[in-house]
This record gives sequence, structure tokens and C-alpha cells, in this order.
Amino acid sequence: MTWQVISRASRLAMVQVDEALGELEVAVLKDKEKHRFVTRTLESFGDRNKSVSLLDGKAPSDLFTRELDDELRAGRADFAIHSAKDLPLPLPRDLEVVALLPPADQTDALACRAGVGPTLAKLAPGSKVGTSSPLRQKELRALRPDLEVVSIRGTIEERLSKVDRGLFDAVIVATCALKRLRLEHRIGEILPFATHPLQGHLAVTALRNRADVKRLWEPLNLRKTWGRVFLVGAGPGDPELLTLKAARLLRQADVIFNDSLANPRILDGLAAEIQYVGKRGDSGGEQQDKINQALYQAAIEGKRVVRLKGGDPMLFGRATEEMDYLEQRLVDVELVPGVSSVLAASAYTQIPLTEREVSASVALCLGSPAERIPVPDSETLVYFMASGTLVDIVAKVRAAGRADTTPVALVHNASLDDQKVWITTLGALATELAAEPQHPYASPLLVFIGPVVRSSRISNWFEVLPRVWYTGTNPDHFTRAVRLIHKPLIEILPLEDTFDLDNALSHLATYKWAVFTSRYTVDAVFGRLEALGLDSRIFAGVKVAAVGRATARDLASHGLRADLVPLMESSEGLVDVFSRGTRHQPGPLVIPGDRVFLPCSDQALPVIDKGLTALGAKVEKVTAYRNVAVDQAPPGIDLTTLDEVVLTSPTTARAFARFFPDPPFTLELVPMGAQTVKALTELFPGRKLGEPLLD
Repeated sequence: MTWQVISRASRLAMVQVDEALGELEVAVLKDKEKHRFVTRTLESFGDRNKSVSLLDGKAPSDLFTRELDDELRAGRADFAIHSAKDLPLPLPRDLEVVALLPPADQTDALACRAGVGPTLAKLAPGSKVGTSSPLRQKELRALRPDLEVVSIRGTIEERLSKVDRGLFDAVIVATCALKRLRLEHRIGEILPFATHPLQGHLAVTALRNRADVKRLWEPLNLRKTWGRVFLVGAGPGDPELLTLKAARLLRQADVIFNDSLANPRILDGLAAEIQYVGKRGDSGGEQQDKINQALYQAAIEGKRVVRLKGGDPMLFGRATEEMDYLEQRLVDVELVPGVSSVLAASAYTQIPLTEREVSASVALCLGSPAERIPVPDSETLVYFMASGTLVDIVAKVRAAGRADTTPVALVHNASLDDQKVWITTLGALATELAAEPQHPYASPLLVFIGPVVRSSRISNWFEVLPRVWYTGTNPDHFTRAVRLIHKPLIEILPLEDTFDLDNALSHLATYKWAVFTSRYTVDAVFGRLEALGLDSRIFAGVKVAAVGRATARDLASHGLRADLVPLMESSEGLVDVFSRGTRHQPGPLVIPGDRVFLPCSDQALPVIDKGLTALGAKVEKVTAYRNVAVDQAPPGIDLTTLDEVVLTSPTTARAFARFFPDPPFTLELVPMGAQTVKALTELFPGRKLGEPLLD
């Protein structure tokens, strides 16, 4: 196989080609006579136009690669070898980096002419220092602002020649370039600079469809072991507004970097490492450069990384900064949109962003910093992050000519259970803020300004919905229109000793029935089956009962269809069906001596096993998981602001009574299931309970 290689024509470029091909031969090509490499060289636009400065940001990004890319597209070369820092990232869509080779020395060096002095500190004020890098220019000026920094172009040899001829007092070049050219003696000092992220690396590029080139270089490609970064929109706060894709990526993540505006409830039960990197305005939390570095480090360690951002990442989310940082280091990045807080606030207040014959345009504006607050010419204005600069926003909007009668809505914590909405006018708000600059409109705050904000139009439905605290682990089946607060009073934990469960599963064929009482039972049983190398086929010949439709759906997701699902979805309902039978099979569904496998929690009540035992069945009740009450009351619970609390089991009822022994009389205690009714009656004697819910 003859491979056509394309490269720039400088001596450094040719040394780099020899280095890359040499590493390839050592690492990959066992049968070398089957592979032949033919290298052609050419001058790039940057090589021919050495007067073009790289310091002013006006040079084309593909200054050194365009001609090589064209050779790949024309089929005259199979791959190109570059200094990785010369690549215009991201690359054109038809090209890709098929290999990033391990780096050589990644530092910068100072090269001076004889007699001037070998170090930066010894250069006299006003000395002329040449560089071709804006980053080196910035770093040099930070250390020695008294020096004259001048653009210098050309090969390494040409730059050193200009120093020797006195045209420059010193030049800054990559240390690896000097070493590759055997010019180490020209290194006067290794500089304490931050260098280009890809400095020292060689990169191999090819057309995106060249699978053969990818296979050739894969063993040397550093990126094959790298992970991937997902910039994911967490939505406005309500966990139910998280997208399906975002939820899947969170479940699959190795590490999650969580934003301050992303609801931490979204992270409940996830296996990933969680790192909080929140920022509010310009204070607190991690600085952006530290966040960037942490994302990069996690990715090159091979981790699947999720950067979770409030709302939508591309709307005031600094996503482009993180994307640019990672792409400049050849880390794969994928962006996942989220529901923006402005969309949630619009829907949850029923304030339209646009409306026919009222508002044909909307401007989304950042409310900080104060000196940069814009006032676009749009019928509707929406300001994000507006709490700290509300006085400035109002002043600027009024100064731009908006009438004092212009309606204004302020929305705090859009979509969350403590969402608050204030309706006013521009003039009234200005008067209020003048009297009370330390206003009560807390962050995060969205401000809507314009005729779409009409009091007669705004629905109060969100605020008048009952506020309900759900204390169990799974609120999925809770379908009432409420402002649901999900803060569990129990935790589902795995078994420390699985001997009994494993033993029962190994003898599953001896049972007539297997009865599943919750999705946690399903997850626990199939988790053990997977660990034992088994699957749903082990239930062949065993009839399966599920306490309700949700549990039956979980069984179906594992390839197991429930033979019995009671209409009354409760333990009592399940026993009743076993006793009376079904339309197709009237009479008891078990006969004396039938063995029943009943996996359950360590806190399971004896309703099913007692009921089936009374019918003559031999019930083997096996603990499959642990159901443990939490150690302390969930933070942020104020019973005086709630209308109802749903207690899902005797365990949650007992935990609630421990934390709140004297709940307000106005709070309705709603039990789920007959056993919870019994527990609450004992815990709060004489108190009237809400209508019990089905399990």
C-alpha cells in the first residue's frame, strides 16, 4: 500500500513528518514492506505571505492549512501532517483529525543574540522582541510591559537570523521546534508562559470518510481514549421540564459539573460524580477558566462529562466559551438544548412573548452589568439576571422613551413551586425602587416589559394550585394538577447481603407465582439477575403478578409480561384478585401448596404474604432492597406554606411524625394505602385525614 502524504515545505515541517511516520512504523507497521509513504510538499498561503501579521486577529484561520486541505479534497493526498496548533479549529466539516500524537516539549523559549543576555529579565527596556502569537504577546506584556513586542514571521531559521543580524533583540519560539531542529543551543530561557493548548503535538488530518486512514493512525491517536463533553440544558428549574435526552445523558455520565441555576433535584439518584461549579453574577463559585480546565481534564481522563447548565446553554449560558476552549484542545463537544426560563415564565404566567396586533418582536436582554444594559427597539423586552440591576434597567428603559404606563411583570423562580409573579407598571416600579432600592425581588429574576403584560390576561392558575409535598420516592403516577414538591422521606438502598435473594432466584422454577409490589422490586430483582448473568427467560413457566400498571410497565421494560394486574392497584387489591379470581379464571388463583416468590423491601407490611398464606399458598418473602427513612428533615420545607402532604407508606408517615410532631391544622395529611392510613391514625390520633390514595 502506497500512502500519499502532504506537508508544508519548511525544514521543521519535514522533520515533523519524519517524526510522525517514524512513530507510526514503530507502533503499528509490523509488515513494513506492505506500506510505502510518498511525501510531497508545498508552500501554504502563510508561507508565501510572510508580511501577514498574526497579532491583529485579521489573518485567515487556515493560513497554513488551506492548500494542504485542497490536496486532500482533490484526492492527491491521503493525509496531511501538521503542527496541531496550526489547525483552524473546528475544522471544515469534510475534514477531521484522525490522530493527535503525544506532545513534545510544550513550553516557549526565549532566543537572544550573543551579548544581549540569555534571559527575559536582562533585556533592556525598549528591547524589540519578535513573536507570531497573540497569546505570547499577551503573556510577554504582562511580564515586561516596557518591551516592544513586534510581529515576526518566517521559518525558525529565518527568525533566528533576524536576531543575529540585530533586527530583533530576541524572539519567542516553541521549545519543541528548536529541539526538533537540533537548535537547543539557541535556548536562552524557558519562559513561564501559558502556551497554546496544542503546542508540541503533531496532528494528522484526512477526509472525514477515510476509514482506512483512521485505522492506520488509530494506535497513535491520543483522542481514542478521551471522553466526550455534553453541554446540557437543565431547563428552568422544574425537573419535569428536563428533556428526555438530557435525562439519558445524566444517567450515563461519569461526572456532572452542575450549574447554580440547575435544580439539584435533577441529580437525585444518579451514579455520577457531582461537582458544583455554580456562579452567580461575578461573585462566588468557580471561575470560568477553572471550570474550563476541569471539563478538559475530565475529558482527557476518558470520562463521559456532562456540564449541566440552567435553562438553555446557548442563552446567556457561556456555552460558547466552554465549547471554544474544548474544541481548541480537540475535545469532542455536543450541545443539548434545554427549556429556557423565559419560555417557562411565559407559559406559567400566560404572558405571551409575541401576540398578533400587540407585539411582533421580542428582545431577550442580559440585565448585567449595569453599564452595558441594552434597550432594543422591540415591542416586548425581557431582561435576564435582573435582580441586582433592576434600578438601572428601569432607568434605562424609561430614558429610552418607554411610557410610565408600560406594563411590567417580574417573575422569580419561574416554574418552581415557589414561583412568584408581580405585576406593575414602569412608572410605579420606578417610584417603588426610589423609595426602597433594596427591593424584595430576589434572584433569579426575569423582567417582562411591554403591552403583552396585561393584568386581565395573566392567569393565576399556577399560584392557586394546591402546594403538595410528596414524601415518597416516585411521584410519576401523581397526576393531579398541583404545585408538586418532591422531597422524599425515605431512601431506597441496595442489600448488603444478597444470599437469600440469589438463592431464591436460583430456584425460581419451583414457584407457581412471582409477585412484584413496586418498581424498586423489579429493579432490585433484575439487577441481581444481571449480576448473575441471567435475564427474564428464567421466569419461563412462572406466572407473574404486578401490584399495578406502573410496576407492570417496569417488568415489560425487562422483557417480562405480567399475567395479573389488579384494577385496584394496592396490596389489598392484589390479594382480593388472588382470592376471587378473574373473569377468565374465577375462584382462587392459588391452591394449597402453591409456592409464591414475593420479593419486597425490608419494611414491607405482611398484607400480601398473610393474604396468600390464608389461601393455602406457601409464600417465600425475600428482601430485595432496603427502605430507609432519611436522617433529617429535607431542607426548605415550611409546612405553613403547604396545602397537603402525601405520605406514601408507614415509613414516610413515621419519619414525618418524627420531624413534624405537631403539623399545622390547615395542612391536610393524605395517606397512600390502607396501611399508611393505619399508621397515621396511630401517630396523629383524632386528626382527620385526607382521602386515601391508591398505592
